[in-house]
Amino acid sequence: MDKLDWNDDDIPESWKRHYLDRMTDLIDKYKPDLLYTDGHLPFEDYGLKMVAHLTHKARSCTRRYPKPSTTARRQTDCAIGHVRAGS
Repeated sequence: MDKLDWNDDDIPESWKRHYLDRMTDLIDKYKPDLLYTDGHLPFEDYGLKMVAHLTHKARSCTRRYPKPSTTARRQTDCAIGHVRAGS
């Protein structure tokens, strides 16, 4: 099987926004303890906004949450901005 390289350069901004809207809705509706993406955090700032929303909701929720965190399978999966593998 050929390796498929993920490249989100050609994905329209409207689809990235749709992703963020759906993920925000999922977080608001189901209040997950964990969100897992099998690979890097998708769509640059949209992915970062999704993680920020999850963290904000976890901290403001009346349920007791552990300290919110983001992890990745490989360090290169979180090699954008200030997100670091294992942080």
